[in-house]
Amino acid sequence: MIPAYSPPASPRAGAWMIALSALLFGLLGGVVKHLSATFPPDTIVFFRNAVGLLALVPFVHRAGLRSLATRHFFRHVTRAAAGLASMYLSFFAIGRLRLADAYVLSYTAPLFMPLIAKIWLKEKIPTHSLQALALGFVGVLLVMKPGTGVFQPVALAALASGILGAVAQVGIRQLTETETSTAIVFYFGLLASGVSALPLAGSWRPVPASLWGWILLLGGLATVAQLIMTGGYRRSSPGRVGPLMYIAVAVAALLDWVLWHRRPDVFSAVGTALIVVAGVLIIHRTQRAVPGLEEPAAA
Repeated sequence: MIPAYSPPASPRAGAWMIALSALLFGLLGGVVKHLSATFPPDTIVFFRNAVGLLALVPFVHRAGLRSLATRHFFRHVTRAAAGLASMYLSFFAIGRLRLADAYVLSYTAPLFMPLIAKIWLKEKIPTHSLQALALGFVGVLLVMKPGTGVFQPVALAALASGILGAVAQVGIRQLTETETSTAIVFYFGLLASGVSALPLAGSWRPVPASLWGWILLLGGLATVAQLIMTGGYRRSSPGRVGPLMYIAVAVAALLDWVLWHRRPDVFSAVGTALIVVAGVLIIHRTQRAVPGLEEPAAA
């Protein structure tokens, strides 16, 4: 039986951590988009996991090997399966759609997380989360502009990535009840690296020297963002802070504009603004819901 969710120690700190991780994941999408011009998705997935696992070594060294102790290895396997499948679908979509469009669909995870958290973790859905979620969903619709061609087969892959991402993120919340953040990220990196290496056995090719910096950035951003996200879910419920992941969509839209000169239209701009406002409301209302909460740094 899955234990019921217990009151978080610092929901405000968790909200800020999820917001920061979303910012980093948005930047990660820009790196994936850049590498997609040279590598197929399976190669990028492998580098993201393998380099990310190496980037975790200093954290493991600081925390000690005891931090990797686990009582629920099968839960790590389940979380890794959902997360890796989501990653393959997301990277596939990023290489073929506008970055902002791919992220809008991949980051529909917050839409599904409250429902999954209710079914899986027996959590109630807070009223203020429903309000912010509705606002964010309106923003997503404005960015997507249904009926203008964004709904194509590759877009469905991105949407499936969002659903699997929601399963993985709620799985993280469950693991935080018994596992350290280092262990959660380590076992995902270990399992995902091993599985993603298999498709490359017969198709490996040398990496141009000019791209190694981007590959290292890919793994480093992924590891730091994942550690921060895991810490955020340790402090707050997915139903409360999940919508903050919409911030990654706003970052992706900004990168589309600045790096690839794909300026958003009025609907996309308004939709992105609504998504950001929804994230700010989550932080503000979470702070008001817990009077006398400590500052994030103290937490």
